[in-house]
Amino acid sequence: FNRYVWTLGGDCLKDFSEYNKNSNETIKRSGIKIFNKQLQGLESQDIIIDGINEKGIILNHLNDMNIDVEDRGLNVSLNSVLKYGSYVEVPYLNKVFLAISDIDDHYFYKNCRIRWCNQTINRVNWDSPVYCYATNSSYGDKGVIQSDTLNEIDGKILFYMQDNKKTSEINLDERYIFDNDKRQVYKVVKTETVTNGGTGHVRKIVMAKSEANYEKDDFDNNIAYNGIVKD
Repeated sequence: FNRYVWTLGGDCLKDFSEYNKNSNETIKRSGIKIFNKQLQGLESQDIIIDGINEKGIILNHLNDMNIDVEDRGLNVSLNSVLKYGSYVEVPYLNKVFLAISDIDDHYFYKNCRIRWCNQTINRVNWDSPVYCYATNSSYGDKGVIQSDTLNEIDGKILFYMQDNKKTSEINLDERYIFDNDKRQVYKVVKTETVTNGGTGHVRKIVMAKSEANYEKDDFDNNIAYNGIVKD
């Protein structure tokens, strides 16, 4: 009954589904226009997503009851390059975040959860360190409280980072140094993308405590000695 009305002649019905379709498109266009205006307003911030300058709205409501990680929401335009596994630089916070969720399309904008990268890792043939998030959360034993410190009793740490050409080079048994600290040397015991959406998204790496090589490790630059590494 809602889709049809009698014509004046009373001898046929007219379908108004096309009107509803056009109405939805009008609402969508208006919503996109309103959001794009928000991106020009005070709540918008200049951000850099995978090296590309963009505008975005950073939401802080995800941290109300969480003291162990810094998660935020991010809203960007529909034509943004944002994807699961993107690095998001936020200059006004002087921080880099990792997109740790699938990208939701809310018709008017894209939205995802981003997490502050609390560490970097470095390698002998890299031109710059790679940002990552380090935690011991629930590794080995379920229910372990989250912690961002690397000095853990069991000596195992999980690292989450973007899966890209650099991070795909990381091999098992390679050693890494953190915080320029001789006591914080680790070696890779697992590297995978299987549980994180496959290649091109987020790479998960597990590292275990290792011994320092005082003669060959470069603690000033957080570059551990791993023998000859092809460039």
